[in-house]
Amino acid sequence: MKKVFAGLFAGAMALSLVGCGSSASALDLTGTWKTEPMEEFDGGYFEAKIKDDTVTVQLTNGTTGITYWEGSYEAPTEDTDEYEWTSEVGDGLNDTQAQIMGDEQEFSYSDGELTCELNISGITTNLTMTKE
Repeated sequence: MKKVFAGLFAGAMALSLVGCGSSASALDLTGTWKTEPMEEFDGGYFEAKIKDDTVTVQLTNGTTGITYWEGSYEAPTEDTDEYEWTSEVGDGLNDTQAQIMGDEQEFSYSDGELTCELNISGITTNLTMTKE
């Protein structure tokens, strides 16, 4: 009888530990992402800031910046190595900026890099940014 009880107790303990395993949290992209300085922008660089439900992309020299995109951010709901979302234009862009940039902007994350394409003065610029 002791062996049966010990076996049942061990089985119950093993089952109770199943819920205690480590669960992966969702991929966290919030924070500041930067490109390397770019010659075509006089050494300026692009900076994306992801906070709450907003992503903002600026061309900056470290002191002042020009906003090229501000729109929605949909955070990942699971831990993953790759992620894509479509950002919809927000209220932070004026009408002229919104006309130039459009209503949507595609963003993707893979291998520790955040990427997007911006249309700047009719020239498509591919941005690859790493987290600061």
